Amino acid sequence: MGSGGKVTTGYKYYLGVHFVLCHGPIDKVVRIEVGGNEAWLGEADASTAAPTRITINKPKLFGGEKREGGIAGDIDLLSGHPDQARNEYLLDKIGSALLSAYRGVTSVVLRQCYLGVNPYLKPWKFTAQRIHTRGDGSAQWYDEKAAIGAYTDSNTDLSYSDSLNSLQEFSLNSGTWSAFDTQGGILNIIPVTGHETSIISKPVGPYDALLGFRVQFRVNSIGTDDAGQVTIGPINLIPSRQLYYDSLQRITIGANYAAASIPLLSGPPEVGKWYEIESMVDEGGNSQTVILRSDGLELDRAENVPYAAVGFNSIVFGMENTGNGGGSSSFRDLQIWATVDTSYSDMNPAHIIRECLTDGVWGRGLPESEIGPSFAIAADQLFDEGLGLSFLWSEEAPVEEFVSEVLRHIDAVRYEDPETGLQELKLIRGDYDIGTLPVLDRSNSKITKFEIPALSELTNQVTVKYHKVADDNDAAITVQDTAAITMAGTIINQTYEYPGITNDTVASMVAQRDLAANSRPFARGAVTTNRTVADLKPGDVFILNDPDYGVDAMICRVAKRKDNGALNGEIALEFGEDVFGTEYSIFTQPPASGWTDPIGTAENFPQQTAFELPYVHLVRRLGDSYVSDVPEGIGYAAFVGSEPTAVNHINYELFIYPTGANPLTQEDEAIVGDFAEVAFVTTTASPIETDVSIEPFSGVESHSAGEFVLIGNAADSAREIAVLATDLDPGDTLVFLDRGTADTSPREISAGTALYLFNEDYTYSTEEFATGESASAYALPSTGREDYQGPYTYHHVDIASRVHLPYPPANVKVDGVYGFTPIEISSNQIVLTWNHRDRVLQSNLSVHWFIESDYGPEAGTTYRVEVDAVDAENNILQASYIDRDLGTVSTETIDLTIDVPPAGTQYLHIRLYSVRGGLDCLQPYETQVSVFEAPFNLTAVNVGA
Repeated sequence: MGSGGKVTTGYKYYLGVHFVLCHGPIDKVVRIEVGGNEAWLGEADASTAAPTRITINKPKLFGGEKREGGIAGDIDLLSGHPDQARNEYLLDKIGSALLSAYRGVTSVVLRQCYLGVNPYLKPWKFTAQRIHTRGDGSAQWYDEKAAIGAYTDSNTDLSYSDSLNSLQEFSLNSGTWSAFDTQGGILNIIPVTGHETSIISKPVGPYDALLGFRVQFRVNSIGTDDAGQVTIGPINLIPSRQLYYDSLQRITIGANYAAASIPLLSGPPEVGKWYEIESMVDEGGNSQTVILRSDGLELDRAENVPYAAVGFNSIVFGMENTGNGGGSSSFRDLQIWATVDTSYSDMNPAHIIRECLTDGVWGRGLPESEIGPSFAIAADQLFDEGLGLSFLWSEEAPVEEFVSEVLRHIDAVRYEDPETGLQELKLIRGDYDIGTLPVLDRSNSKITKFEIPALSELTNQVTVKYHKVADDNDAAITVQDTAAITMAGTIINQTYEYPGITNDTVASMVAQRDLAANSRPFARGAVTTNRTVADLKPGDVFILNDPDYGVDAMICRVAKRKDNGALNGEIALEFGEDVFGTEYSIFTQPPASGWTDPIGTAENFPQQTAFELPYVHLVRRLGDSYVSDVPEGIGYAAFVGSEPTAVNHINYELFIYPTGANPLTQEDEAIVGDFAEVAFVTTTASPIETDVSIEPFSGVESHSAGEFVLIGNAADSAREIAVLATDLDPGDTLVFLDRGTADTSPREISAGTALYLFNEDYTYSTEEFATGESASAYALPSTGREDYQGPYTYHHVDIASRVHLPYPPANVKVDGVYGFTPIEISSNQIVLTWNHRDRVLQSNLSVHWFIESDYGPEAGTTYRVEVDAVDAENNILQASYIDRDLGTVSTETIDLTIDVPPAGTQYLHIRLYSVRGGLDCLQPYETQVSVFEAPFNLTAVNVGA
């Protein structure tokens, strides 16, 4: 085909970058977002000095090349350990012996990553965890209580896709490597003399849970093992040869050592035919659903097939292959789906405060010996409460301010013990026995300040703002004291921000705590006491009695302590009435919002098929002059699919490539297509019927008379194209068709067959395929926000240079009748008649098979008749015993007294071809007639003179 020079329509941008994230080292990185989209999810370990390689493969993260591209490439995670070496990529690019190793900071290096088709760099966001590793690389203090809670993220993207071009990643479980080879993307298992069993396996990890796999296979020969047992396979999930045996030569699959394999089909598969087997693990993970297909059609399925998740780590290919008696199979297009999980936790606040006090780089640098035992007690309490926090501390502020912020989150005080000089941590909790509390009264104390807040000063509603890590968004939760609202007659709200809170449960707990502390008139004040209660420290609880203030056994808590230095030894205490005179409420998870994502997850096509593009469609897309330049022996692959119905999709992306080559991926340029509408046949229609019953048509638009209809999912040589004879409207239950149009002939339409309305709504590739080649295709429906992630449906189209083939003879009759069913003849002469058709002349005409007018024939077109002789059991006695070129006529008489069939012939199979330039039509006319047999064993009788 002629074409102009290449035109640059845009650029792809690649960049090497060194990002410094934070002080290091850390534990791990669990998520990377770019431009607000998740680019990678997993667990990249950063707990050692060695770099960790992260591979991102999201070339369509921002909408693909038609929008802003995506992200793809390798990233080095540098932990920042004290003995970390210099990064080899940075050394190669900067080339300086003075290059830093960047110890003490965690950083990432983008190794010339693809960053999209937009020259503006999008913001990158890394989710990291540092709990178990301290700043000097040592293990965390009291590490078993350092992490609180666990958050899990997962995705179910296609985890593995292999075109089976190499045995490099396989493991040999049994037998010999010589039983296996790979050619053109096909894995072949072949018999090898002297080896009973050969088995190889392909690892599928490391993944957290297998979701399923899909692979295409072909049985080349059915063999028996040394014990005479049949071994077809084709595939297994554990290396156990016993699961391959089946006396009926059926296809089997199994994944449990204790259970027999599950057979598919009722007998052996067709040798030499490609099948597709799909196994998806059911919810619960104890069984799998297995589906067998061919040419996109489901042939069989088995549900509740045993599945053994324990010990599963590979997909196994193998067969008995003893010498010439062994079986042989081939495989292609292996795909595996699995969940990829990551988990991360919050940090115990006691550990956060302790590290702020002891870290020698960014903390206060106190020696470990100055940390008191109360830190371990507080760590245990916070761990039991589930009160973990996560902070990104990026402010240029004294460490004491950060420690105060942590204390505010957990409602605690930190102080220096006046007796030991140790740093201590006290949680404000109701963990005391009232009977053991010290009493402050007139005998040892004097109240210097006492006040009770007015009702107007109280809060009856508290809103807590926090960052919800589950969806990486800011959130808020509001709690109310309904009794206090009733008393005040209005809502008095107080908002608190807690940036270290990461989940609803902790937010609810803290909100209830703050509401309890601020919704009741708790007294506050100051008292001076003597040394009889000298051990009272911040956070401690005491009982206060003073009749002058109407105070009788009030439970109070020390807020601040000050030794005034006077010789009388007085101590000044600031206090507040303790909130734990009443216990905390029970904390529960707040209800979900009820909001549902209106876009939803992309799904697979309900109906889809691939085909070689007919001449009429190519002409109507590109024009006669363009198509006339298409070289002889060239064809084009095309695709049509209907829109998934669960959620709205906008279009699909199509990938077409030579069968056996590495499948195209989302990194490659896709062909964007629009969905076609589909009708479904309810009652089988014969080849001559034009009114076909369908389910109420669910399309959203009307289709006009003259539009093309592709019937079913069969191969091109066995599939009809029709044309709408009248308009088809939504809700119609009958469709009127002109049968056998373009290069096809009428065929029976079975109930359940899909009718693709593909007049314009199909997509094809301009890649040229030669006659005899096979084109592979798969497509991904898109919601606009995401593409379908699999399992994909692969199609294979055998190219026949369809655009150059002559149209078949039409309106063919045998002795004046159509031969869609077997015909009985009553003479020794069979008369064939037909009408001409013209590929070029009909490119803009709607001409169906039954029209009794001639169109053409196309220049250079002739006809040929072939006849097979067949016996009573339908065995061919002599193939093409008649094979005759007929020229350009439109009738032919077969005289059986001249063209005498072989002895024993019961039927004749007749085929009528159109031929142009040595090319036969795609679909010849075919019929069967019974041979006329004269009466036999008769006796002659003279009945007159």
